[in-house]
Amino acid sequence: MLPVQIIGLALAGRALLEKYAGAPSKDVRTPIDFLATNFANNINGLRKRLSAVNPLNPLFRALEPSMLQFKRLVFGDGQERDDYEEIIEKFMPDKGELLLPERPSYTRELHLTDLDGDTKRELIASFRLKDEIRTIILKKGKDGWYKASEISNPGYHVLNYRNVVDISGTSKRHLVLGLSARGKPSVLCGYTFENDEVHEVFSYECNKFDVLRKSTYRKVPLPTSADMSADVERSAPLPADIVLWNKLDDGTYDISILRWNGIEFKPAVGDYTNYYRKKAVPYLAIKAKYDPYSVTNWYNLAEALVKAGAYSDALTAIKVGIDMDKEGIFKDRFQALKNECLFG
Repeated sequence: MLPVQIIGLALAGRALLEKYAGAPSKDVRTPIDFLATNFANNINGLRKRLSAVNPLNPLFRALEPSMLQFKRLVFGDGQERDDYEEIIEKFMPDKGELLLPERPSYTRELHLTDLDGDTKRELIASFRLKDEIRTIILKKGKDGWYKASEISNPGYHVLNYRNVVDISGTSKRHLVLGLSARGKPSVLCGYTFENDEVHEVFSYECNKFDVLRKSTYRKVPLPTSADMSADVERSAPLPADIVLWNKLDDGTYDISILRWNGIEFKPAVGDYTNYYRKKAVPYLAIKAKYDPYSVTNWYNLAEALVKAGAYSDALTAIKVGIDMDKEGIFKDRFQALKNECLFG
C-alpha cells in the first residue's frame, strides 16, 4: 500500500471512530493521532453528544412533571420515603452498606413495587456486607413490615443492575439482579417471588449484559367460545429480552440476544439492528479509539456495524482492520464480513 493510501486509510479510520465514539477535545489527542486517550472522558463526551442531538429531548422535558408525579406516587413524598429508609435500616445489619444500582438510570436505593401480584407493594433494597451482596424483600402485614425473603449473592461487590421486569410477557414479574466483582465474570440473575419465598429462575455469567425492556404491546387471540369470534384479539406486553456478551479467547465477542420461552432463554428472532446501532457500536468504537492498533477491536467494531446495517462504515472498519492484520489472523473473517456488506 502506498504511503498516501495509508494516510488516507488512517484518516478514514479516525473519522469513523469520531463518528461513533465522539470527537476528542482540542487539548487531548487519542492513540489514533499516535498519542494516548482518556477512556472515561470519551464515554462522558459520547453521552453529552447523544443527549444534545436527541430529538426526543423536547418530549422528555414535556413529560418531566408527569414523571415527577409518578415518582411521588411510587416512592411517596420526602417524609414517606424517609420512613421507608428507616424501615429498611431496621432490617439491615449494622455494617451493611445500602447500594444504589448502576442501572437502570432512574433506579433508586429503595424499590417499592408489587412483585408477587397480590396488589400490595413490597419494599426491595440491596446492601453489601463484607464479601457479599444481599437483597431483602419486605412486606407489610397487620403488625407492620416484616422481612419476607432475602437473596444472598456471595463473592460480589457491585450492584450493576436491579429492576422488576416482565421477562415472559405474561405480566408475571421477575426481580432481575446484575452483579460483578473484580477478577470474575459478571452474573445476571432472575427471581420470582411467591408466598413469601424467592425462587431463582435463571442465572448467567457474562462479561457484559443488557436487559431490553419493550414498551410496545403485541396482539394475542382471546380464548374462543361458541359465541366469540376466533379472531378477537387483546393487547399483551412483549417479553423483555436479555443480551449477554461473552469475550472469547481471541478477544472477539459472542453477543447473544435471548428471549424467554416459558421454560428457559433461547436465541431471539427479530430485527435487532437498533440495539447494535445504539449500544454495541458506540461501546466497541470507544474501545477501538482507546486502542486503535488492536486488530481485534477493529474486527469487533466491523462486525457490530454489519449487524447494525451500517455497511458503508463497516467496510471502512474492515479496510483498517485488514491493514492492521499483518499476520492475517482475521483475514478470512474480515473477508466474510466484507462479502456480507457487498452481497448480503
